[in-house]
Amino acid sequence: MKHRKQRTFSPITFIVICAVLSFVVTVCNRTNSQTEGSIQTQLSTLSETPTAQTSVTITVDSYAKILNGDLSDFAGTWVNNYDQIRLLKKNGTFEDEQKVYNFERVNENDEHYNKALGGDYYQWSVQLLDSIHLAGFMTLLYPVGVEIYINNEIRQNDIIKSDTTKVRLYIFAHEWYPSEDLIYYKIESPVSDNNKTPTEAILEKYKKILLNETGFFYTSNNIITYLHNLNLNYKQFAVLDMNLYADGIPELVLHNTANGDTIVFHYYNGVYNGTVYGRDYSYRTMKNLKIDGFFEWSNSAYNSGLGKLHITGTDQEIINMAEYGSLMEEIEMYRIQGNPVSKEEFNDYSAFQNAKEDIVWHNLTNENINKLASLNIIPEVPSFPPPVDYFQYINFEPNYKHSDLRLWGWSKNSNIAYTIKKNLDPMEGNIFIAVIFNTIDDVVVWQDSLNSNDYKENEYYAAFNNFIKSFMSRAGQNGIEFTPEASLQGQAGFKGLPIRHNNQVVNITVETGNKTGDWHEGYGNIGSYKIIAKKDGRRKIIHEKTLDRPVMDIVSCGYFINPFDNRALIVAGEYEWAFEGYDIKYVLIGCHLSTGFR
Repeated sequence: MKHRKQRTFSPITFIVICAVLSFVVTVCNRTNSQTEGSIQTQLSTLSETPTAQTSVTITVDSYAKILNGDLSDFAGTWVNNYDQIRLLKKNGTFEDEQKVYNFERVNENDEHYNKALGGDYYQWSVQLLDSIHLAGFMTLLYPVGVEIYINNEIRQNDIIKSDTTKVRLYIFAHEWYPSEDLIYYKIESPVSDNNKTPTEAILEKYKKILLNETGFFYTSNNIITYLHNLNLNYKQFAVLDMNLYADGIPELVLHNTANGDTIVFHYYNGVYNGTVYGRDYSYRTMKNLKIDGFFEWSNSAYNSGLGKLHITGTDQEIINMAEYGSLMEEIEMYRIQGNPVSKEEFNDYSAFQNAKEDIVWHNLTNENINKLASLNIIPEVPSFPPPVDYFQYINFEPNYKHSDLRLWGWSKNSNIAYTIKKNLDPMEGNIFIAVIFNTIDDVVVWQDSLNSNDYKENEYYAAFNNFIKSFMSRAGQNGIEFTPEASLQGQAGFKGLPIRHNNQVVNITVETGNKTGDWHEGYGNIGSYKIIAKKDGRRKIIHEKTLDRPVMDIVSCGYFINPFDNRALIVAGEYEWAFEGYDIKYVLIGCHLSTGFR
């Protein structure tokens, strides 16, 4: 076998090649810096306040809490020199699909000191939950006054330039390189105006844009412009929080009455302080806007859905919250937040979103523009509650799951709002039950139901819209709050027994009585039961019932904590005979955690 001779370069040739490459890189960098410089110049013309981030207010305890995984004193929006945004949560993650571990302090006495960045800092690992290969990145937090310097095989004893008067995050993946671009600073406030609240100052900027007194960065064409230069027929506007994560910062939306197009303006206080960015959307891309920022979109008759805007930094991105697609009208696909669902689940979700109030458009007049602040909409609109696995903490699994319990919110006088959807086997269809329940007296305050079999398919979802509107209206009349503090949604709020809250431990037990009368053995043998709460050697009966017909079992699934009172909501169930098997009939029970024990 012949071997190809390896090509080599003489030292002079090598030097010439390096010089040419160096020249090319220099020219490219100069071109890029000139392009960036022109954009920076444009953006600086829109800035009314100096370019700066305020320092994070911290104490010694703030740093100490990091080692316990508590980043609450540092949570918020962080930005680097390229306006790249990181939203740090109080648990150390940046997104919902992440987890963290290995909180530690690293200094010159640490065994890893010479293997990482220098300095006296705090670090933790962030891992992606759906990653097979444990992909993630490291986050280092540098306190005020501590330099960031390198001491490794790439750069030795070399300082990375940063503002040591501020707390900084240095974020890098496993294959990292030393760079100022990896340093992030905290943004304390969206605007710097001592005479106005942040929201007032942002609305003032929107007002000036509508009056053509100032420009904005038009991302659709990547230019700085004034509204009148667009020469578009925008005749109406609205102000609301459009962001996917409802950050409380208002967005301005203009509506083109001629063709239905919209343009969304958002405020961003990044490196270029106080800039408003605007992007337009066609009628098919954003229509039927709701007061909480939900809207409909459509690519064709075979692909449509619901969306929200994810606004980060200078960018706006449409997130598909629900999507329908079909292939040649034969294969249909339904998704909610990226997850495959049935047609029925998709229709329920869509009907719920469509039941929300439409945005109120205001005519683009000077009178309305001057009262912009009073038109800012901050609604308390509930999200469609996600399902909860109520059997995750017990050794029990129902034969069939015909019932779907969703919890919506609390009131300050211990009412809760919940819904139960029951599949009507062997018939097709379902019955949807909405309830407002008082957990002090364990009584139903209000209840209504909707049976899908009472309607034709093309009529049912209009009826469901009205049903949900009625339920939310009645819930509001009974003081139900749909805020995060009052929410019972999701797995996070549901806990396994015993009840543990405010240094209290309450055990829950069940006592059953035998059935009476002549019943088929398939129904079960339990004819009555008591649910008992026990604490510190004392007890109280919190629920007692004689059944109309016997059941197979009584299960205690877990509990939620009342956000307004020292009270728990216990989720139990009667395991009863149902079509072709057994199903859980949910029982909700209120329990005060300190009174009534004997």
